[in-house]
Parts: sequence; C-alpha cells; structure tokens
Amino acid sequence: MPGSDYNPKWVKPHNMWGCSNAQIFSEVSPEMHWEFAIEHDLKWMERWKLTYYGCCEPLAGKGHLLKRIPNLRKVSCSPWNDSRKAISELGSDYVLSRKPIPTVFATEKFDTELARKDIREFLDATDGECHVEFIMKDISTVRYHPDHLWEWEKVCMQEVQRFAT
Repeated sequence: MPGSDYNPKWVKPHNMWGCSNAQIFSEVSPEMHWEFAIEHDLKWMERWKLTYYGCCEPLAGKGHLLKRIPNLRKVSCSPWNDSRKAISELGSDYVLSRKPIPTVFATEKFDTELARKDIREFLDATDGECHVEFIMKDISTVRYHPDHLWEWEKVCMQEVQRFAT
C-alpha cells in the first residue's frame, strides 16, 4: 500500500497495515469495550492505511462497534466466537480472519476429520457471502510432528476448493 507519497527510506503509517485488539475485554459489554478500549485505540488506528482488529477475543455482538473503526478491512474470528453471529453482523464488508482450533496438533495422531469439520462448519456458516482467510496460530505444540502442519494445510485447501465449486 505504498500510495503516491511512498518513500521506501521512510515508510509512514499511512503506507501500512495497523492492528489492535483487546483480549482482556472479551467478557465485557459492547459499551465497555468501546469506552475502555476501541475509543482510545482510534487515535492509533486512524493513522494506518488499513486496519485489522482482534485476536482471540470473541467479537460477535460487537460488529456495530467495529464498523466505526476507520479503514477497517479485517476482523478476527476466533474459535471462541459465535461465528454465525459475527458473520451476520459483518457480512461481506470485511475479511473474516478465521483462526481454526489449534488443538488438532496436540494429539499424537493428526485428526484430519476434526480439522476438516472445523473448517467446513465455518465455511458453511458464511453461506458464500463473506471474504474469508484462514490463519493457523497459537500453536503450542505439534508433538514432534511438524508434518501435521502440512496435513492441516492440505485439508484446509481441500475444503476451500470444495466450497468454491
């Protein structure tokens, strides 16, 4: 996102993505989330060309607040979210950044069907009306099986391709 005034020797916030989140506010009311987090973060988020909001905190029920963030383009949709509610609130206006359940890597044998079920349920909930990305993060172990990461990627791509047809 360089833009017309881009200088590679001095990259400014309006040439980059910014982000914010408020994981500690996951269990507060939308009003408190706005008053004690987002409202203050706006001073930061307004500086960026495009903004991403969220991490692991469930943001369903707070879509009306997120829509007030200037230049917001991506919103986290963690497995602890009410995905259908978040999808309904945000629709196709934003990229929903889905963080699938990382516990599929915590077992000795990779559970292909559990991974597939998680991805498929989210895609089906979008009903083809949303922009979606899948980002596997917060992995604490692969139990000495890094190959399970590649297996997950294959399952994810299979499900995305199945859904796209």
